Parts: sequence; C-alpha cells; structure tokens
Amino acid sequence: MKKTVTIKDIDCANCAAKIEREVQKINGVKSANLNFFGQRLQFECDEEDYERIAKEIVHCAKKVEPDCVILGL
Repeated sequence: MKKTVTIKDIDCANCAAKIEREVQKINGVKSANLNFFGQRLQFECDEEDYERIAKEIVHCAKKVEPDCVILGL
C-alpha cells in the first residue's frame, strides 16, 4: 500500500533527510520519500505491516525532530 502523511514543523532540509533515511531503514518499508518543502512523507509498505510501521515512523520522526506534528497516519 502507498500512503502519504504530512509532517509539520520540520526545521530544515537536513532534518527531513535524516527522517527519510530512518524511515527507509524500517523493516517492511519498500520506499520512502520526504519532501521538505511540501512537508509530505510518501511511503510504501505491505498493508499487514502498516500499524507497526506507522508507530515506527512516529518514533523516527520524533527522535530527529521532537516538536514535529504528524498528520494522516
């Protein structure tokens, strides 16, 4: 399944790149792309892994950017 979520309050493009790399490392994520200017994370995973992956995405994003807000998971 492909999913697009909004990640608000990312301070810089470097932080966005770090979040993108961390999401790409999550077991079960087939692809991930975070657009800093659009504040959108697009990722692909199997539907049965979605709940676990969604929690890990939140963890990764908050680790890099503690004040970010994730919408649409």
